[in-house]
Amino acid sequence: MVIKFLIQAIQNQRNLQPKYYKITSYVGAIGCALGLAFFSWQFESLFAVLNLDASVPLRQMSSGVVFTGLAVMILSFAFAVYFGAVLVASIFSFFAVLSGRFNVKQAFDYVFLFKYPESWYKNT
Repeated sequence: MVIKFLIQAIQNQRNLQPKYYKITSYVGAIGCALGLAFFSWQFESLFAVLNLDASVPLRQMSSGVVFTGLAVMILSFAFAVYFGAVLVASIFSFFAVLSGRFNVKQAFDYVFLFKYPESWYKNT
């Protein structure tokens, strides 16, 4: 279900007019960069929460600890990137609503569902 949602989001973005494709690309790139910065900031905290010592080689840890740590790192990375993207898209949408380019429903769809206003698509 998540994969189908992501494929639809990519298809939606590819069907945008070039001007709006560029805008959404910038918003997404800035959001991902912010998410990566957030992930790197929280990285050492994750080690502390998982009670992992960064100076111990992985081969000396039990496989359960390694897989748990890897799973938590992957999930926290995905969350951080999504959080960054949603934060930047929310700020963009806030200003779009204030300027009258979006209504509130369009802003919600843009931020959380990766759906764009109809006027942004090609052939409209």
